Amino acid sequence: MFHDKLGVLRDEQGDMVVFQGSANETPYALLPDFNFESISVFPSWRPELYDHFHAHERRFEMLWENNVRDTVVVPFPEVGLERLQEIHRSAPYPNVRLELDIDKLRSAPDKDEAPTGPSVPNAITGELFKIQGHQRRALQNWQAHDFNGIFEHATGSGKTIAAVYGATKLWGQVGRLFLVVSVPYQNLADQWVAQLRIFGWRAIECYRSRSDWETTLHSEISAYLSGISDAVCVVVVMRTLASIEFRSAIESIDADQLLFVGDECHHFGGRTWTSILPQNSRYRLGLSATPVDAWSTSRNERLKDYFGPIVDRFSLTDALSQGVLTPYTYEVILCELNEDEAEEYLDLTSRIGRLLSDDYDEDEDSRLRALLGRRARLLAHCRDKFDKLRDLVTRETDQALSLFYCGDGAVEGDALESSMRHVEAVTSTLHASGWKSSIFTAEESLKERRQILSNFEARLIDAIVAIRCLDEGIDVPACRTAYILASSRNSRQFVQRRGRILRRAPGKESAKIVDFVVTLGTVASSRMEDVARRLFKDELKRVLEFAATATNFQQVHTSISDLLDEYDLSYEFAGSLGDYVLAERSSGSND
Repeated sequence: MFHDKLGVLRDEQGDMVVFQGSANETPYALLPDFNFESISVFPSWRPELYDHFHAHERRFEMLWENNVRDTVVVPFPEVGLERLQEIHRSAPYPNVRLELDIDKLRSAPDKDEAPTGPSVPNAITGELFKIQGHQRRALQNWQAHDFNGIFEHATGSGKTIAAVYGATKLWGQVGRLFLVVSVPYQNLADQWVAQLRIFGWRAIECYRSRSDWETTLHSEISAYLSGISDAVCVVVVMRTLASIEFRSAIESIDADQLLFVGDECHHFGGRTWTSILPQNSRYRLGLSATPVDAWSTSRNERLKDYFGPIVDRFSLTDALSQGVLTPYTYEVILCELNEDEAEEYLDLTSRIGRLLSDDYDEDEDSRLRALLGRRARLLAHCRDKFDKLRDLVTRETDQALSLFYCGDGAVEGDALESSMRHVEAVTSTLHASGWKSSIFTAEESLKERRQILSNFEARLIDAIVAIRCLDEGIDVPACRTAYILASSRNSRQFVQRRGRILRRAPGKESAKIVDFVVTLGTVASSRMEDVARRLFKDELKRVLEFAATATNFQQVHTSISDLLDEYDLSYEFAGSLGDYVLAERSSGSND
């Protein structure tokens, strides 16, 4: 086996650097707990290193020219070379000044002094760290409300970093802190653990088997209560947070030293969480891009009663205008229900209307949810969507880093050869057009999902086909294009999705959202006109939400103008960009 690592770098002036050995930039290579590696570097301008430099250079040239006995050198594969060149074109250029500044920080006199607890890092992912203006303002508002409150910040605008920074500063201020972070999903928990580690918090991961964390948690709590440690951090998923074992374990923590952070805190508005959330937490912080439930005042009140009021807002419009998120274009693909689908939609809508009549009984709620679900799946599985999708992906030349949002349930009928899940039908359509894709749903294991995300960022696959698993929390900043084939009428979902797609990433200058919008179609009879108008009006709310902050807003308006005229609908923007009023035109109006 040839296992040597040898390289020569040469600049335009003829200076050279020879290196031997390896320094893999992975946790297993860099962290002393896992591995030990070394690399030797010999610059040509150091005379005392000439003998070493020249010997390695000569050996490299002999290898390169295929002049070493018992060794065969073959040309580098063209496909590999093209892939490297592609990565090179998309990668950001090194910032020499930034590298020098970071090197100065590393060379500071106190660099060998190990931190005694959590601390704010000098740099994150190779860039000097500085808390952003909106994050600092939010934390100041949180402090002004006695360290209780909710951040309503756009997805991708740095809520996690702001919270960890705030917890670190709070620990420095109060001297002792027990930090509990609750999240909905394991993938999101992993991301929190990674971010906390950057600030020196070593989190206890309470989101796998209880046998993996219970002993460690009790041990850390004992050490904290006895004064051996003064900073403990726990990351827990909501399912574990609700368990009696976890809740009883943290009951012994002094309320004046407990900070509870609820990520995607809108989940905690349900009545069942009232008694489950830690009541002995003096400090509380809720994070969500969409904390307000437009349909339930009681949920909003329960959220406020526990976390406190919304102390800071940073909208997606704010994030785009300040360069925190990536600018994007928005494309609408209009799709029509066929005659059978239109008839079924009309029937479901009529049945839903009867359940929502004046004599509506809350006991019928399960029936209502079932009918609403069937109607949503009908729109998601519209056969015209597959025709439009097939045509679109066949023509698309830039396939990499694409995300497809699908509906749940199965697709049936002559749109496909046989019945299959929506995600499978979309994947099959992509495969037929030469795309490499992976399905990402709740059915895939945590390990499989991690591998899929890794393959996606490395461009080993072109696309991820997902249902709802990527709606909240999970980072896919590399995503450049998102295709929305299914969407609920809950604005929370598409607000979360849009922010996730617009996260910043190296080399990512813009993003694109392609939205498949359903109309009742030309087959609708006169008795369906009101239903057709309501359907398009519901779809239009999402379109306007996405279009308002897109860079090609006027183009979107042109693409839907004929339907606006057909259904006598109009809209105008009120206040800040993104706030709109949708209305039916008065009879005879041509506005």
